[in-house]
Amino acid sequence: MVDRLTALTTDPAYEGRTMGVIVLQGGYGGQVKLLEQLIEQRIPAPVREKHRIRVGTPAMFQGDERHVILLSMVVDKVRKIAGGLRSEQQAYNVAASRAQDQMILFYSVPPDRMKPGDLRLSLLGYMQNPPAALAEADDLGTVLPDVPRKPFDSLFEQQVYLRIKERGYHVVPQYPAGNKRIDLVVIGARGRLGVECDGDHYHSTLEQLRHDQQRDRELQRVGWRFWRVPESEFRSTPTRRCSASGRNSTGWASPPRPTGPATVRHPPENSRHPGSR
Repeated sequence: MVDRLTALTTDPAYEGRTMGVIVLQGGYGGQVKLLEQLIEQRIPAPVREKHRIRVGTPAMFQGDERHVILLSMVVDKVRKIAGGLRSEQQAYNVAASRAQDQMILFYSVPPDRMKPGDLRLSLLGYMQNPPAALAEADDLGTVLPDVPRKPFDSLFEQQVYLRIKERGYHVVPQYPAGNKRIDLVVIGARGRLGVECDGDHYHSTLEQLRHDQQRDRELQRVGWRFWRVPESEFRSTPTRRCSASGRNSTGWASPPRPTGPATVRHPPENSRHPGSR
């Protein structure tokens, strides 16, 4: 982790970028102190100040952000499950939303040793969203409001997609998020906003609504923000619904600037601590 941070400080692509290291599993002692000591040994004080390098837990980063966040999910032993407590859910949500441009995850527990519902598994899934999703969105070609086409699940999704695109936003349909997919994701220079198109046929019963709520909670815990568009309301006032979506996404769904090593929200690769168990 310190090797990667050191390399970033010498990379011209990260000139002027602030950096932080967040420890998820180490409490308020061990890992934070060790990382601080190693960083002080490897990176000169003027460089640390230039990049505003800071090490801490999610609570220490509450209300603070950095352009680049190195997130440590390295543990000394495998816990049964993480995320059962509200405080844990809040910590993961804070940690996953502190990066303005890029987040790099270091972990020591492989996904096959985690149980469904474990926030660590959700976070790994979130980090594994392939950047290829953006390129695929650019290759969609012509999308019409009344002719079904892949990858959309319905004409309703296509119609919402077109309305948002008309407003100048970059939109990706059927965006992968771990083992789930989000109907539409609006991508901007500072982040992403998920848009769920609630068709009247598939989102009307109490059981379906509960399923939607549970799914939203799981994704929100790892940093996603959502805007739901009910089909009945869209049919009556489509412009108003998409305008509301734009207001909700201020700062998240602005037309994207060109992306590079320091402006990609999701990491180019997941990193596993070389010396971890």
